[in-house]
Amino acid sequence: MRRTLLSIKDGLERLETIQVGGSSLYASLIQCCGAAKAIEEGRRVHRHLLRYGYGGNTFLGNLLIQMYRQCGSMEEARSTFDSMAKKDVVSWNAMVSGYSQAGQGREALDLYQRMDSEGVEPNRVTLLGVLGACGNSQLLAEGRSVHSRIRSSRRESDLSLEAALVTMYARCGSLQEAEKVFDGISRKNNLVSWTAMIVGFAKHGHAEEAMEMYRRMELDGAEPDDVTFITILVACSHSGLISSGHECFTSMAAEWEIAPRMDHFVCLVDLLGRAGWLDQAQELVETMPFEPEPLAWTTLLGACKIHHDFDRARVLEELVLERTPQECGSSHVLLSNIYVES
Repeated sequence: MRRTLLSIKDGLERLETIQVGGSSLYASLIQCCGAAKAIEEGRRVHRHLLRYGYGGNTFLGNLLIQMYRQCGSMEEARSTFDSMAKKDVVSWNAMVSGYSQAGQGREALDLYQRMDSEGVEPNRVTLLGVLGACGNSQLLAEGRSVHSRIRSSRRESDLSLEAALVTMYARCGSLQEAEKVFDGISRKNNLVSWTAMIVGFAKHGHAEEAMEMYRRMELDGAEPDDVTFITILVACSHSGLISSGHECFTSMAAEWEIAPRMDHFVCLVDLLGRAGWLDQAQELVETMPFEPEPLAWTTLLGACKIHHDFDRARVLEELVLERTPQECGSSHVLLSNIYVES
C-alpha cells in the first residue's frame, strides 16, 4: 500500500511538471488511486484531466467511476457518470454494479430501467448486477422481471446467472422459486448455488431444510467451504439443533480438512449457549486452540443472560476484564441486564 501511494505521488508530481499527461498515465494513476482508496489523490487526477481536455474520454470516465466506487463515494461516481457526454455499456454496468454492491438496490434498478429506455442493450454483467440489487422481498417483482428477460434471451444455461437467480430468490424469501431454479441447474458443482440455498433456508428459519441441503450437497460431490459451515452452524444455533451443529463442526476438519476459525468456534459457543449447555460452552471457550477473541466471551455472557445464570456471568465478567480489558464495557452492559432481569 505504501509503495502504491508513493507511485501515485510520483505520478502526480510528473503531471504537474509536464502539465498535460497522456491517457495511459491518467489511466494508471486512476487505477492506483482506486486500489489504494486514495480518494483525495483521485480527485486531483480527475481535476487535472478535466483541465487539459480529457473530460470527454469515455474510457477514462469509466475508470473514474470505478475509482470513486472503490473509495466508497457513489455520489461522485454518479456525478462523473452524469457528466459523461458519451456512455457505453461499461459505464452503465459500473454504476448498476456499484449501487448493487453498496446496498442501494432501488437506485441500481432505476438506472437499469433508464438504460433500457435509452436503448442500451444490457449484457451478462448488467444482469448480474441487477439480480444482486434485488436483495429483499420488496424488489422480488423486479427480480422476476429480470428472470423473464434471461429466459427470453436464452441465457439460462449461464452458470453465473443461474447462481445469481438462486441467490436473488433465496434472499427475497421466495424459497420455492429458488429451489425451482436450483433444481434446473445441470452442473450443481457450483458452490455458490448450494450455499445460496443453504443460506436462504437458514435465514428464513428452515434449519432442517438447510441441513438437508447440506447433506444433498455432500452426496452430489460439491465441496463446502468455511462460509458454508458458518451458515449451517448459525442455522442450527437459532433452531436448537445441537447434534446437527456439532456433527457439522466435527466434519469440517475430519471430512473436508477445513481448519475451524474463530468464527466457527464462536458459532458453536452460541449453539451450546442458546441450548442451555453453559458448562460445555464455557469449556469450549477456555480450551479452544487459540486465544479466544472478545466476541467469544461476550457470546457466552449473552447465553448467561438468556438463561438467567447470574453467578456464572459474574465469574465470566471477571475473566473478560482480566483477559480482554478493552471489552469490559460490553460485558458490563450484559451483566447489568442480567442484574435487572434477576
